Amino acid sequence: KWLAQLDSDSYFERCDAQKAIVREAGTGLAKVKEALARRRLGVRGRLHAIWIVAGGGEPSAIDDLLKLAESDPEPRVRAQAVRAIVDLADPVLANHRLDAPRGDAALAARLAEIGKGQIGKGQDDKVLLEACVALGRLRWGDTARWLKENLVKPDPPLAHAAMQALRRSGNWPAALPFLDLPESNPLRATALAAVAERYEPAVVDGLMERLKVEVNLSRRQEYAELLARVHKQPGPWVYWGYRPPPRPANTVVWGRTESIAVALDRALESFEPSARLVLLGGMQREQAPVRAETLTKWLDGERDADRVAAILSGHRVVGTTSDTATCNCWNGATAAARRTGT
Repeated sequence: KWLAQLDSDSYFERCDAQKAIVREAGTGLAKVKEALARRRLGVRGRLHAIWIVAGGGEPSAIDDLLKLAESDPEPRVRAQAVRAIVDLADPVLANHRLDAPRGDAALAARLAEIGKGQIGKGQDDKVLLEACVALGRLRWGDTARWLKENLVKPDPPLAHAAMQALRRSGNWPAALPFLDLPESNPLRATALAAVAERYEPAVVDGLMERLKVEVNLSRRQEYAELLARVHKQPGPWVYWGYRPPPRPANTVVWGRTESIAVALDRALESFEPSARLVLLGGMQREQAPVRAETLTKWLDGERDADRVAAILSGHRVVGTTSDTATCNCWNGATAAARRTGT
C-alpha cells in the first residue's frame, strides 16, 4: 500500500507514505530497495525512495544511490540522487566542522563522470548542475579541468555553481589561467568571480603579474579593482544593524598589503587619465596609499578641470617618502587648480 502511494498525485499522500515506510525501519527500506531493483516505482516514487535510502543509515547507501544516479532514465531522479549522495558525503556535514578536510576524491571523480557531457540536453542540465554543486561541496582539486571540458553555455544557476566549485577547489594554479581566455569564454567570467575578495597569496600574485604584463586596458582595470579590494583584510565582525551604512574600508594588514599598494601605484602611473581616475576612486574607497610623487606627475600634466577637482577633493596624499615630496605634490596641485580654474 505504502509503496503504491509513493506514486500518488498528491504530494501530501506521498509524504505520508514516505514517513510510514521510514517508520518500518529495516523492513521498509528493504522493500523500497527491492521495488527500485524491479522498477516497480514511477518517477515520483523514485524521487521519494531516494531519501528513504539516504536516511536508512546503511553503509551501502552511497553505492546504492550511485547506481541510481548512473542508470535511471529520468534526469530528475539522477539529479536527486546526486544531491542525496553529496548530503551523505559532504565533509562539513560528516565531520560537523566548518574547517573539515576535502571530501572523497574518488567519489568526486565518479560524480563528475555522471555530470559529464550533460549540457545542452534539456532536462539533463539538472544533472550537470547538481554534479557541479557536489564537486564544490567535496572541494575536488580537479574541478578546473572538469569545468573546462563541460562548461559551454551556462545559465545563471550553473554559472554560479561553477564559480563556487572553482573557488572551493582551491587549485589556483589551474584556475588562474582562465583569466587569460577570450571574453566570449564563460570560464573567464567564472574565474573573475571566483578570485574576487580572496585573501590568498597565490591569487594576489597571479593578479599582480597579469596587471604588470596585460596590454588590454579593460582587463588591467579589472585586475586593479580586484587587487584594491584585497589591499587589507576585514576587521573583527560586528553586527551590521537593520539599515547598515556602506561597507567601510578594511583595516587589517596582511602579508600582501604592501606589495598590492606598490602594484596599484604603478598602475596609477601607467593608466590613461579616465581609467586612472576610476582606479584612484577605488583606492580611495579601500584607503590604499598613493605616493605624493605619483600625484605630482599626474597633476603636472593634467588639463581637465573635473579630474583636477576630483583629485584635490577626493584623496588624501599618503605614503609619501619625505616632506619635500609632500610640498611638491601640493605645489603641483595649486598650479593645476589655477591652470584649470578649479
